[in-house]
Amino acid sequence: MSDKKEPAKGAEKKKPPIIIIASVIAVVAILGGFVVGKQVSAKSKDGAAVKKVEPGPVMPLDEFLVNLADPGGDHFLKVTVNLELDKDKGKTPESLKEQVAPIRDAVLTALCSKTRDEITPLAGRDKLKAEIKKNVNAALGESDVSGVYFINFVTQ
Repeated sequence: MSDKKEPAKGAEKKKPPIIIIASVIAVVAILGGFVVGKQVSAKSKDGAAVKKVEPGPVMPLDEFLVNLADPGGDHFLKVTVNLELDKDKGKTPESLKEQVAPIRDAVLTALCSKTRDEITPLAGRDKLKAEIKKNVNAALGESDVSGVYFINFVTQ
């Protein structure tokens, strides 16, 4: 006789079906999540909940040609800037015509403080736009500017 105990026949048959059932449930859950994710993605692409923001009036400024803050002062920036005004406040380029001098001064201050290495990467230009927006709004005493656009941007 052997010392091995034979498992009951019922216990042997219960283990494989439990593993199979657990595997099937896992596969169904994964596929269900995939299908639901596709449906949610398709609904968001339709734009049902996307709110369209209308841009405000744009105030073009004359071209700027400035020395950059590089050591030696041998780098220049030639840039044309347009300012998007806050539509909700009713500001127009005509209403800010009397304030062009402080607006240009605020832009010049931001431009002249940068080095060529700071404004060459795209992230640097985005920071410069944010600084121009902040400076102009501070000069106007209100948050009239909602966006800054570079129409022409050349460094040498």
